[in-house]
Amino acid sequence: MVELVELFNQEQALLDMQQIQIGVGIASGQMIAGYTGTLRRATYTCVGDTVNLAARLEAHTKVVGEPILINEFLSEGLPDSIHIKEQEAVKLKGKAEKVRIFSVKSKEEKT
Repeated sequence: MVELVELFNQEQALLDMQQIQIGVGIASGQMIAGYTGTLRRATYTCVGDTVNLAARLEAHTKVVGEPILINEFLSEGLPDSIHIKEQEAVKLKGKAEKVRIFSVKSKEEKT
């Protein structure tokens, strides 16, 4: 998604049009997923602390200027081929303690 937005922005710049930015928050953990609603209008949704954390990480991308942020639990399960950088632990809304967060670096940004 981030790479596609970069390509889109390159085209927008050539056309002297507005560019966009996105942030992606990814958290790994337990959640509840399923359909909610009525027979006439059902929606698939996910709820739980992990979902809320992912939303908070997405919002925090604007603060740290990194397009992709992940939680500590997810960072521990990633292969070495995915490069991450630990960010400063932060107090996120709905959390009693600071949360360790990591940014995902592109292949060119290995740090």
